[in-house]
Amino acid sequence: MKESKHVKRISFGSLVFMGLAVIAVMAYRYAEPLFTTTTASTLETLASGTYMLPLDVLENEEVVLVDVRDQHDFEKGYLGHALNIPTPTILEEANMAQFEAWKASGTTVVLYGSTVEEANMPFLMLFQMGYDNLKLLQAEVVYAQNTLKVTPAVVETPVADIRAFIDASAQKAEAIDQARAKEMAREAAIEAAKAAAAAAPPPPKEVVPKKKKKKRPMEGGC
Repeated sequence: MKESKHVKRISFGSLVFMGLAVIAVMAYRYAEPLFTTTTASTLETLASGTYMLPLDVLENEEVVLVDVRDQHDFEKGYLGHALNIPTPTILEEANMAQFEAWKASGTTVVLYGSTVEEANMPFLMLFQMGYDNLKLLQAEVVYAQNTLKVTPAVVETPVADIRAFIDASAQKAEAIDQARAKEMAREAAIEAAKAAAAAAPPPPKEVVPKKKKKKRPMEGGC
């Protein structure tokens, strides 16, 4: 069966899910790097769509191309003057130093792979580590029939209102935090009352005066 010529539509949800999966794996392997960007901020960036660089404007942009495919696929063919930094090696010291240098110089770094999903994985990880000078190439790069085939990719626009979702989640989290704070304050007040009661001296016992018994008059004589 021949492969369809239509570009596959990429699910926004799968991008996020796969990205978070690779972040978990990489974080398990490398414990040193720390995330500096919250999940909410990352989702806002993803929802805005400004992180995507269309293939047709690539030639007019002064950028550094980073191919995240493995070395075997890279050596078969790659774009322009792309550098090969496979995803499993992203967090190696030399590679992190290079990303740090690009960030310091204000250089825009465009990641690409065989599919947008493949490049999205290291993008999410690096973005949450504070590298906000990154973009994803909106293209699929595959070597087939002795030719490097590069085709534009269509990223599906999310139907859900991400901004509303983030706001609602933040409000819900705030309400939970407030309720938790009130409960903790109530428990603390109860404990303080118990501690104060235990430390206070016992109240003095009430002394009840004894009633004097009346002497009975002496009865009769001899």
